[in-house]
Amino acid sequence: MAIETDDFLLPGHPLCAGCGLAITLKHITRLLGKRTVALIPPSCSGPLATENSYKISLPGIHIALTHGAAIAAGIKAGLEAKGLKDVTVLPLMGDGGTADIGLQALSGSAERNDDILYVCLDNEGYMNTGIQGSASTPIGAYTTTTPAGRNRPLGRDRPKKDVFRIVSDHDVPYAATACISYLSDFKRKIRKANSTEGFRYIHVLNPCPTGWGFSPDKTVEMGLLAVKTGMFILAESEHGRIRMTHVPVKRIPVKDYIKHQSRFRHLKDDQIREIQKLVDERFERYLRIQEREDDKRS
Repeated sequence: MAIETDDFLLPGHPLCAGCGLAITLKHITRLLGKRTVALIPPSCSGPLATENSYKISLPGIHIALTHGAAIAAGIKAGLEAKGLKDVTVLPLMGDGGTADIGLQALSGSAERNDDILYVCLDNEGYMNTGIQGSASTPIGAYTTTTPAGRNRPLGRDRPKKDVFRIVSDHDVPYAATACISYLSDFKRKIRKANSTEGFRYIHVLNPCPTGWGFSPDKTVEMGLLAVKTGMFILAESEHGRIRMTHVPVKRIPVKDYIKHQSRFRHLKDDQIREIQKLVDERFERYLRIQEREDDKRS
C-alpha cells in the first residue's frame, strides 16, 4: 500500500486544538491528491480558505451553504466539457449544510448520479457560529438552541438524522460512514469512493472538543468510543446494499462515551437508559439490514 506523503492542508491552520475536522481533511486531501477541486462553504472549514490565509493548497471555491452538491455538479460538468475527466470534485460540507439546509440539493445530485465525491464533515452541530443544534446533533446533547431545562429535560430531544441511509436509498454507486479514529477503514473508503464513477457520499464523524466539551487530547478516543458504543455506526453501501464494516465484538455502554463530554452532563440515569435503548434499537436495525443483504448474496 502506497504511503501518502504530500500535505495539502498546510501548517498553521486556525482551527481549534484537537479538531477532528483538521485530522480528517489532512488525510482526505493526501489520499485524493492534487487533481482535486475543493468546495468550501461557510463552516468550520471556512477559516482554512480565507482570502489572507488559504490553508488547503488545492484548487478551490467558496460556495453557499445551501447547495454544495448542485455547485459541485456544475463544476464537474464544466471540467468534462473541457476534456478534464480525471479531476475529483470534492464538496466539503458540514452536517448543517448536509442534513439541514443542503439536503434538497444533496438528494437531487444523488438522484441524478452526478459524478462527484460529496463529503459530510459531521461535528454534530453548527459549531463555528456558537454551537447551535443541527439535525445531526445526537439525542440528549445540549446546544445553545437545544438547552436542557424544565421544558426540554433531554436537551436535543430527537434522534440524529441518518443521512447515510437516506443517500443509500437513492441507490447511488457508493456511500459510506467513516471516522478518523478507525484510520484503515477511513482510508479504504476514501480510496474506494475515488475509484468509483457516479455519485459518492462519505459521512465522516469529526469529534469536536469545543462543541462536545472534552479535552483536546481525547479526539481520537471520542471517535473510538462513538463506534464502540454504537452511537456512530461504520457502514458502506453499494447501489443501496448496506453492510457494516466494523461490528464491535462487545459494545460498551453509552454512558462510557457521554460521560467524557460536557454537552451530556445534564442527563440523569433514567435518561441515559432511554438513550441506550434507542442506540440498541438502531444498532439491531443495522444488523437486520446486513442479514437481509447477506441472504440475498448467498
